[in-house]
Amino acid sequence: KSDNSPKGASRRSKELNVPLIVYLDNPDKVYYNTMDDEIIENLEKEGVIVTKVSLDQISFNVSKDNDHKTLFYVDDSLIALDGFLSYGYMSEFHFKAYSYIVHTLNEMGIPTLHSPEAESVLNDKYLQLLKYKKGEVPIPSTNIGFSVQSYKSITKNSLPNESVVKTMSDYASDGVEIHKNSSNALNHAAKLLWKNTFCLFQELVKDSPGKSVRVLVMDGKPVACAEFEDKTGNMKSNCNFGMENFSLNSLMQSSKRQEYYDLAMKACNSVGKSLTIAGVDILDSKQHGMVVLETNPWPDIYDIARSTGQYLFDQFAKGFCNKVHTWKMKREKSNIEYK
Repeated sequence: KSDNSPKGASRRSKELNVPLIVYLDNPDKVYYNTMDDEIIENLEKEGVIVTKVSLDQISFNVSKDNDHKTLFYVDDSLIALDGFLSYGYMSEFHFKAYSYIVHTLNEMGIPTLHSPEAESVLNDKYLQLLKYKKGEVPIPSTNIGFSVQSYKSITKNSLPNESVVKTMSDYASDGVEIHKNSSNALNHAAKLLWKNTFCLFQELVKDSPGKSVRVLVMDGKPVACAEFEDKTGNMKSNCNFGMENFSLNSLMQSSKRQEYYDLAMKACNSVGKSLTIAGVDILDSKQHGMVVLETNPWPDIYDIARSTGQYLFDQFAKGFCNKVHTWKMKREKSNIEYK
């Protein structure tokens, strides 16, 4: 049996001249279950070596020594990696550590799931909206304030009675609340500010109740399309996810599929070129037309794969491995291992 410990995997990678991918086990496991193992299995089918590590094993040395190279350590072993992956939403504290890792590795010329710039935007709803606005991607009317007074001005001047209040980042829409009047929305914003959290006030798209479209993008291309549908009358399409009053309907045969794909790609390209993976959420409204709500950096693969009858994990692995090989060739051509 092959030694897949970080030290053993690094040694085999060098001996066989095969790319090594370090896979960070998500420190905040929530709902991905066996997804990590599925991803790793498909990466290995692409001919790379994968070693799994935890956050408490990783460290860097950044100094003027070692010819100004940044050194990546797992425990006390120096590891020469060719790619780095981790999948799934994290707590704010762990995401900050993950962001430092992504920034450092990109400076070293090592590919990660997303670039540091795309990672920052994809994990902040307001930064996404700014990119969409610049890229002329249709979005619901949105306001942001930074104090109770500014939110009062918003509710007085531009907020309809029914509105959506969103935190800048969340997990499975746990930061999204729908309010029937502006006073409740203002109270909600004030409570969030008390917790040092900013929020967005967004127009409620009333003619798309309990439904949203998810387009899955891999390696810069749309690969699947499905509809989230809540059957209880709740405006949030994933409110009863996984229960009998929820369904995820394939839209692969929809006459609008190409329109959904085109809009999803416009949203993704406004954030960053050739995203490794993204889940774009769209509302299809008769009144407003198609509008983009957000782009998810770590979309669930299992559910949309099951809904559309596609496997998809192999496409994800192939796309990331292509990135690893491309970056590896660039480093070798430049005759440098690390910056």
